[in-house]
Amino acid sequence: MNKIEICQFELHHPNRRKDRIAILRCGINVENPKVIMDTAVFKYVVNELYNDFIEIHLDNPWIRVIIKGINELYYQPYMPSVFNNVEMVEHELINTKGTVAIFRGGLDSEKPIAYMNAVVSEYVGQRGYNEFVEIHLDNPWVRVVFTEINSLKYEPFKNQTINGSI
Repeated sequence: MNKIEICQFELHHPNRRKDRIAILRCGINVENPKVIMDTAVFKYVVNELYNDFIEIHLDNPWIRVIIKGINELYYQPYMPSVFNNVEMVEHELINTKGTVAIFRGGLDSEKPIAYMNAVVSEYVGQRGYNEFVEIHLDNPWVRVVFTEINSLKYEPFKNQTINGSI
């Protein structure tokens, strides 16, 4: 797994629960990046429940986002006067000016993909960002958005696990 790097951080909640987000990435010159990333995710999550995200444009198999406890995060309404029933949780990234935001909503929309695209567009404005959707592409109602993802501090992926110390 020496071709893979990881950046992980905890999300703290008012109820003192700690959940985790990890970004796994591998070099672009590796063969079979999907297989390498699938293996790394399997080793990282062990037997825990998790959500696995890939970049929205499906053109980057070298990066994955893993979230433990996504449904238990402390969501708040996002622009309720503009977007009906959209919730978000936002977390500032350590040692960078970036953020990670998780959006869920658009359940009552006839076109949930376009609806959530508008939500993300409003959120990021003119900032650069990376956007992720669930890996099986069966859930258009959840988006994970990072700003400044490349300025995070990554370390070699060795034996880290979703429940291990950071």
